[in-house]
Amino acid sequence: MNRGIFIQKSNFKGLIFTIITSFFVIITSCSKEPQLTITAAQPVSEVSKTQETDLITVEVTFNSQQVDAGSIITPLKYNKTSAVNFEFDDNPASAFTVFQLLKSKTVSDGTGKPVGFTATCAVNSRGNYNNGDLWENYLGHLTKQQAIEMIGSGWTLANHGLYHSVLNPNDKFGFGKPVSENISENTKYVLDKTGFKMRTLVVPSNDAGYLAPAFDQGILATSSTNSFDGFQSYPLYGDYVDISSLPLTRVHLRRDFNDRWDATGTNAIKAKLTTLFNKSNEKERMLYRLGTHIPDAETFSTLSDHILTESKGNCWVTTTQEMMEYLHIKNTVVKKESLTSGKLVITLDMAGVDKETFFKEVTLKINADAAIKTITVKNARSASSAVSTGIVNIGF
Repeated sequence: MNRGIFIQKSNFKGLIFTIITSFFVIITSCSKEPQLTITAAQPVSEVSKTQETDLITVEVTFNSQQVDAGSIITPLKYNKTSAVNFEFDDNPASAFTVFQLLKSKTVSDGTGKPVGFTATCAVNSRGNYNNGDLWENYLGHLTKQQAIEMIGSGWTLANHGLYHSVLNPNDKFGFGKPVSENISENTKYVLDKTGFKMRTLVVPSNDAGYLAPAFDQGILATSSTNSFDGFQSYPLYGDYVDISSLPLTRVHLRRDFNDRWDATGTNAIKAKLTTLFNKSNEKERMLYRLGTHIPDAETFSTLSDHILTESKGNCWVTTTQEMMEYLHIKNTVVKKESLTSGKLVITLDMAGVDKETFFKEVTLKINADAAIKTITVKNARSASSAVSTGIVNIGF
């Protein structure tokens, strides 16, 4: 007789009771809401999500009850003084290699927690010459699995048109499609393939006619090297722009561009990055943007090391979408605060934040004439803070 399936009658009732009890415990455990934890970066902070509401509370205590204190939403996330956007055009497969290398390039979020460098891939979805699906293991292009992994680490995709060209009669399949449809169909296509909704656009081939329909479809910002469709570009001249000067609607961002990654090309970009950091400070937070078709992994690792060293950790290397969403959050959130008996209470009402926002995070800076004792965040999805810097990063 097979002992593995033999059950004695005397043990049958007990076995059934054990199975039912275990099943109930598993179901109960799976139904519980995940609990937020405190990371080592915020040893004196607390965060809790107690109810579904758009109101977040931050409570700050000090070592003295006689204190003058207040808070600001920082101009840039993590209170950085400069920002860099990298854009890699045409779904390049090499972008995934760059992504893997840049995982090790991190700066502090102001509380001791590391945050990585991110970039944008400007993507098409169908080939102009054979109508191929560029997401399905198309030679030389990102795969959808790679793109999903990159998105999960904070990278983003930008709309580059369903077809790269709809204006060039030599392009067999895309030619003749209205620009507005070339944008909207790519938004839908990429959302279906990756689950990510693109909220920025990089003009393909500097073609005309992309900006107005992109803005009409809710695109937060467009990007190109020298095609502006009559819109003002930011910067208007040169390579740098004060981020505080950017409008929140119909903003077109001009970028530098380089496909030459020999020593001459690399050193030229290094020099521009150094100039960026020299121009940036607490009063003027400057932005530099760079596009390429050929994101060479070794070169971008070198550029990232240069950024870390020359900026002294004060540069936010981020995507256009994350940057623009942060500026929108900063402009939309309703902040109130009160100071009573040495305790600062800050409330943040997030109800007005666009529901399509992907990067739902905001940074506070606590300013006081006494040392901070504790920082407690209530009803946030996540938080990191440090009493030494007064920085509080909140996810909602």
